[in-house]
Amino acid sequence: MAGMDWIGAVDRLQDISEADALAEGVELRGMSRFEDEARGKFKLLWDRIYKDKPEYQWASNPWVWAISFERIEKPEVGNE
Repeated sequence: MAGMDWIGAVDRLQDISEADALAEGVELRGMSRFEDEARGKFKLLWDRIYKDKPEYQWASNPWVWAISFERIEKPEVGNE
């Protein structure tokens, strides 16, 4: 039987890592990869989403929830 476990934390938006930006769904195309390329694309996407809310834009560096999910396997209870 499988279940889900989650871990949550509160971080500043600009603390997002390159790996976390990719996990958020940022796509990199082509062979060239520059340092912080995924973070740069995430920043553009974030500001596009929150264009009408300056207090949530990248430059404001708001506090955000960082939530990770992990699939866990639960041992099956046998009929003894």
